[in-house]
Amino acid sequence: MKNWLAHTSLQLISYLPLSVNQRIGRIIGFIGWYVSANMRQRTLLNLDRCYPDKSTAWKTKVGREALCSSAEALLETPTLWKAGKDKIASLLLNPESLDTIKTTYAKGDGLIVVVLHLGSWEYLGLITAMHTKTTSAYRPLNLPALNELVVEGRQSTGARLVPSTFKGIRELTKALSNKESICILPDQEPRRDQGIYADFFGKPAYTTNLMPKLAARHNTPVLYIAAERKRNGYYLHIEEGVKALYDKDLVTACNAMNSQIETMINKFPEQYSWSYKRFKRLPDGTNLYS
Repeated sequence: MKNWLAHTSLQLISYLPLSVNQRIGRIIGFIGWYVSANMRQRTLLNLDRCYPDKSTAWKTKVGREALCSSAEALLETPTLWKAGKDKIASLLLNPESLDTIKTTYAKGDGLIVVVLHLGSWEYLGLITAMHTKTTSAYRPLNLPALNELVVEGRQSTGARLVPSTFKGIRELTKALSNKESICILPDQEPRRDQGIYADFFGKPAYTTNLMPKLAARHNTPVLYIAAERKRNGYYLHIEEGVKALYDKDLVTACNAMNSQIETMINKFPEQYSWSYKRFKRLPDGTNLYS
């Protein structure tokens, strides 16, 4: 029953106009900010930790907007999956940004696209797959029908999805060996023994080291890309990966990776997923949220 209900709900949402789903998402997020004390507290804890010098008013405003953005991202996704390539292309407000992606990929060295939980990462995955041969990892869902819908939607513009398992990592490695493109999200905590502690906004955070390892092993160019949600579409922000990402010392490489993640977030922090438990595994064994 749960499987059918989730699948049917997403199908129905996908037929609503994008702007309607986004407005509904904003309303849900706004209400959620005041109703969910746990989510509000978690968001403010993260903002306090990452922006200690900002005012309480600034952090409250950014936190509330971030929750609205997360709800928008959730509600807009089914419509984007059903949109088709022409509609996805028409939503890009700065199409000249694609030149950086195309030029980098055309060099024949492959491409690692660093995707963050910032703005519309679903839109970013769809538009990227239209211009590169892309493999992306995803975490399979326990509901088969819903999982099928997710895979079908994310592959709708040409991407190939692989599970975020050791087998999936081998597929990502294979794609880079073939000088193709991969999308990878490195801004959340990895499983135990699959990361190291690196600075994130000046604080230690358990961080995945997969992206720097892959970049160094294959000498692959890296682009950090985020799709900022605007009134009439999406604006791509792109930063080239710095040299330190390829350092043999993984702490140095991961510090560089996180520093560039910070740069991207600071462009529009009100659209980052601040409610995520980014500091739940601290070096001293404590949990910021417990």
